[in-house]
Amino acid sequence: MKKLLLALCMIMTISLCACAGDEIAPASTMGNSTATILPTQTPTPTPEPAPVYPIQADPEALSWIAGKMGADQVILTPEQIEQENQRMLEAGSTLTDILQDKPATLSRGELNSLLYTCYFPDWARTDSLGQPISQATVDGVHANRGLANVQEVNPVRMGIVTQRGDLKTLPTSEGAFKSAQDLYDRLQGTEVFVGMPVWVYHTSADGQYYFIQTYFYQGWVSVKCIALTEDETIWRTFGNPTDFVTVLRPLLTVGEAKCDMGVRLPYISRGAGNFTVQLPVRQEDGTLSAQEARISYEDGYLGWVPYTYEKFITQAFLYKGTMYGYGGLNDGVDCSGFVAAVFRTFGFYLPRNTGGQQTVVGSAVSVSGQGHQAIRDRLAATTNPTAIYLPGHTLIYLGESNEGSVFIHAPAVGEVVQVTTKTNLANALYINEVGPQ
Repeated sequence: MKKLLLALCMIMTISLCACAGDEIAPASTMGNSTATILPTQTPTPTPEPAPVYPIQADPEALSWIAGKMGADQVILTPEQIEQENQRMLEAGSTLTDILQDKPATLSRGELNSLLYTCYFPDWARTDSLGQPISQATVDGVHANRGLANVQEVNPVRMGIVTQRGDLKTLPTSEGAFKSAQDLYDRLQGTEVFVGMPVWVYHTSADGQYYFIQTYFYQGWVSVKCIALTEDETIWRTFGNPTDFVTVLRPLLTVGEAKCDMGVRLPYISRGAGNFTVQLPVRQEDGTLSAQEARISYEDGYLGWVPYTYEKFITQAFLYKGTMYGYGGLNDGVDCSGFVAAVFRTFGFYLPRNTGGQQTVVGSAVSVSGQGHQAIRDRLAATTNPTAIYLPGHTLIYLGESNEGSVFIHAPAVGEVVQVTTKTNLANALYINEVGPQ
């Protein structure tokens, strides 16, 4: 792979936009040094060692991999996976082409139509301590949307996620629950992950939240998680890097950031057991800069991981034991987030929720009403990584046992990612095998 020449410097006070086009020498120090960012340069070809996938499969994962013929064969190339992404983008209404379709501005009416969809649900008026949420609190959160600050013409800004954070349906850090017994925060949408490119539509009245668009969701996030830039080339350097390292672990600390599985960071160099990457950081004024950071060879892969059955199951089992967290709450993972993260390691960008995923991911074969045995037979006939969708839930298929069909999934609040056997699949909606179409 061509070696990416990303120059860094120790300029502390010059803004990102002012220096984006200058030729700058590499920084002389490492670690926590903050550096300005240069666009990806066309490098001089130099030999690079072939990437090595470092993960040894869990013994339980190996038992499922061993029974699959051609488990080490590449199923789809990165180019074919990109074609799948484009197909999903065109087929579904829940995905946004974040790198191509950015509007320069939104009118008052356009922005208001988005902000008015953000409201407190009448049926979720209990806080995280089990106490009733007062109408005054509800009114205060609604007021924080900052509707009075919407202009006739509103610029849409570019941002990069610099810290993993919660994407909420309203500008508040508080939760809303149906009752004291409810375990699901009804204001939680999803998590945003490091390096994700976003559009910034609006700022809350208190200045603490941005209303943003990601490729798969829209909502409010703490401004501390987002760095702004006016330079589209630099935005794309992080949002769609040419040479990059993919994070392999479910949640890996890189520098001071928690990076989810499938996060990719611009690649600088390698040596002494580590990749050196560019980590996006938010400066005190809220603008985007960069920091050199290292990822161990054991935790990262240079480029997308080759999409094979063996590596897919291996990645899925890395999540085993991870606590369920709806929308990624408390560093956890929910069912659709689990499936999306595993597929993202190979370059797939799936919709956020099960309802969006089930009709566009892979083959998306409807099995509603077909009965348990017919669905089980169809699952057994699959040869590529496969997800099954039940009402409001999704699982990754592993194979068959004497007791039933076996899956790995993120079950529910209070539980961890685990292997389970289903003896009744009569309520299944879709089987989604992801291979050549």
